[in-house]
Amino acid sequence: MKSELLDGAPPGTVAVCHPSGWMQQHIFAEWVRHFISYVKPRKEDPVLLVLDGHATHTKNLEAIELARAHGVIMLCLPPHCTYRLQPLDVGFMGPLSTFYSQEIQLWLRNHPGRVVTQFQIASLFGTAYNRAATMQNAVSAFAKTGICPLNPNIFTDIDFAPSQTTEISCVPTTNEISQDSLPRERTPSPQAGTSTEGQIFPNPISLVSPKDIMPIPHFKKTIRPSTRRGKTAILTESPYKNELAGKSTQSVIKIKFKGRGKGIGKKTNKENNQEDSECLVCGEKYSLTKSTDEWYQCTACLEWAHESCIGCSEQELLFFVCKNCE
Repeated sequence: MKSELLDGAPPGTVAVCHPSGWMQQHIFAEWVRHFISYVKPRKEDPVLLVLDGHATHTKNLEAIELARAHGVIMLCLPPHCTYRLQPLDVGFMGPLSTFYSQEIQLWLRNHPGRVVTQFQIASLFGTAYNRAATMQNAVSAFAKTGICPLNPNIFTDIDFAPSQTTEISCVPTTNEISQDSLPRERTPSPQAGTSTEGQIFPNPISLVSPKDIMPIPHFKKTIRPSTRRGKTAILTESPYKNELAGKSTQSVIKIKFKGRGKGIGKKTNKENNQEDSECLVCGEKYSLTKSTDEWYQCTACLEWAHESCIGCSEQELLFFVCKNCE
């Protein structure tokens, strides 16, 4: 860490570094301390902290105990819902991204022939942050998510419509077919004042719904347990905290494979490696790494990455899932 990296950062900014560049459990615990120092919550006057299900939030016993001791209620949202339920995503990250891009473009125009490096990021981000972190954006974000003022009916049926793709099957079973879903036949009614005796009517007209011609596709998702993403819960409640404390005391066994084995594992022998893989994070080839560097394989895409680049705990490495597959 260098002090020059914080030149121009917002007042009160603290910075912590890690070789992987990803959030770590001890870094998030440091952030919780920073959060408490400014919000100043108490058990008599608690504060709600809305979080996503990242492992550094949900499986961080140090941060949970710190929050419990200072009156911070940590709530984990359901997966894939933060873009509508988390105030930070709804009302702050969008303007911040826009303002930050504008600051970069302005800096590049005023400094032709140069590129933005890590020494300009704090200054550019600080200007964008001061523009985005307004009281109006904060109040609007909590209102749009229905948290404050409380509005359980903030979301309509249209918001849940995309989920029908994963709930309706292409080929309905026998029990699912009802009389209402079958094509109906309609016979033209005779003209008024005319006799129907001996009159020949055309063939009945079959009405077919577009859904009968092209049914809504059904996505069969394989549910695979993930140790990285936490479940939806109040993280600071005693049942969740006790369950997490019990899991942290269990012993963890590393599974080792030689070469590019199938499934989870760690590369331990370069001579038996038939493919010269590249790290998912830094792009370095396996043949160029040191013998002491350990590589782990993603359980989903079967690609490899440095252990230092992954930034996972020892228990999470047993079922490592890369950022692309999450």
